[in-house]
Amino acid sequence: MLLSVLLWSILGLSQLPAMPGGSLPSPVSQPKDPLGRETPQSAILRFVRAAHRGDYATAARYLELPTLSERREGPELARKLLTLMDTSLVGSVATLSQSPTGFLDDSADPNVEVVGRLVVQDKDVPFVLVRVTEKDVGPIWLVSWQTLEQVPALFELAGAPVLDQYIPAFLADHSLLGISAGRWIAWVLSIPLSLALGGAMVWLIRKLYLIMNPGSGLRWHGVGKPSAMILATLVHAFIVFLIGIPLFYRVYYFRSLAVLLMLCVTWFAVGLLNRAHDGYAIRVGGKEAQSFLQLGYQLLKVGLVIGAALCILAILGFDTKTVLAGLGIGGIAIALAAQKTLENLLGGITLVTDNAIYIGDDCIISGRYVTVRNIGLRSTSATTREGTDIWFPNGVLVQSNIENLSRRSKFLIFTTLSLSSQCSLEQVQCVIVKVREMLYSHTRVEQDSARFRLAGIRGPAYEIELFAYVRSSNGSEFAAIQEDIFLRIATIAELAGAAWAVSAQVNFPSTKTLVNQEKAAQAEQTVQGWRDGNQNPFPDFTSARIAEMRGTLPYPSNGTTSADRTSSKSQYKGGF
Repeated sequence: MLLSVLLWSILGLSQLPAMPGGSLPSPVSQPKDPLGRETPQSAILRFVRAAHRGDYATAARYLELPTLSERREGPELARKLLTLMDTSLVGSVATLSQSPTGFLDDSADPNVEVVGRLVVQDKDVPFVLVRVTEKDVGPIWLVSWQTLEQVPALFELAGAPVLDQYIPAFLADHSLLGISAGRWIAWVLSIPLSLALGGAMVWLIRKLYLIMNPGSGLRWHGVGKPSAMILATLVHAFIVFLIGIPLFYRVYYFRSLAVLLMLCVTWFAVGLLNRAHDGYAIRVGGKEAQSFLQLGYQLLKVGLVIGAALCILAILGFDTKTVLAGLGIGGIAIALAAQKTLENLLGGITLVTDNAIYIGDDCIISGRYVTVRNIGLRSTSATTREGTDIWFPNGVLVQSNIENLSRRSKFLIFTTLSLSSQCSLEQVQCVIVKVREMLYSHTRVEQDSARFRLAGIRGPAYEIELFAYVRSSNGSEFAAIQEDIFLRIATIAELAGAAWAVSAQVNFPSTKTLVNQEKAAQAEQTVQGWRDGNQNPFPDFTSARIAEMRGTLPYPSNGTTSADRTSSKSQYKGGF
């Protein structure tokens, strides 16, 4: 029962009073009562404050004392009531109403407010307040005579607190701020004890789980410490309740514990969110899903932090409705002050929802070739070709021209190859035909647009233009296919005995000819055979020949490297 009341006391602190020495919450209108008895909460707290100061005469003015004799006994009743509230009150002063009318649903009588219960052994007495009207003051709240008439008997029955039986006399006789030295020592010792018990409970839970689920494993990374802190905070609150710290201090101390508990719960929730994100990031495939997962993960983290901040504000006594209303009224001012932040936040959402870029995409942004690594709430991080990290503000990125290279389904090979002018025309024709044949046969080349044609004759070179689309969406795969194509072209030129053009500025001291005359003769015979058989492949192969060759050249071939020199030679040597 005590534990349930304790949890209710900690977690139910939605409206709390000010700290000691500060101003108490006041109703909308200026209070008329100098003793602050307009609301149930202020009446109880001011009674406790006066009684803890030892000013029992003032404290008695918060009690409903109908007769003169009872008023004379008022200071003594106030002292005994304070002791019972410190040791035997089951209820939360922090959750009392701060409205002059009180809570209308906790009692059939609107002039009665239930604070809690005074529980001593088998006695259970309701602790209630009543609203009465005094001249020149108006309606005020007082501790009801129905409760006060039970106080002397309860006080005698309660006796000394249980902890006092174990506190030496010299520690009980010395006090600080109204708390005995023995209780101060017990409070200090309760902190490491609570931490140890919290850690032990987490360890025990993990062991029991492993026993019940052998071999499954239970990872506590990111949630073990906050779990231990949550349990330690609850245990510490229970111990503090048993120690019997005076009610006035207990209210504020429990508020501090409630703030700590909320921070630990947020820590635990963020740890769970991180684990869930890491787990889904491994299982979820596709760049689009990864990007939405990352954005949702960051929005949830921000939501958790904002929710925790609002709860902490409520625990500290702020009216969250007023705070939210203030945010609504000041929304325009906030938007103007945080214009760039909001622009970047909306920009990040726009980038993902518009499918502009995803995590892992290769893009050209502001003239830089980059790979997107993370789309955050404020900026997008990427890695350049040089391996450096670069960040783009989302607001700027939305307004920039983004060329998404990862969305393409093919890559272009466009270059000019130069054969030496020492090659015979037949050799040039043979190389052109064989390269075209290779392009039309390659399974990863788009045959409809592929071309390899003589584009010009400049000085000592035949310039041949290579234009081919490689069907691939991966840059690394394209580089391998492009390498395969160039190596096949080099093999074809070598088998034809052709030589590549050399810049006129390069001088070779060797007198060795660049052209193999025997291969040149074979190339002449091949071209002549085409002419004699009416199979001249210029300007192009026939449609039937292209259809016959289409897709017959596998890549990679026979499980070997894509440009295996031996297989390439064996494939093309028959034509020479």
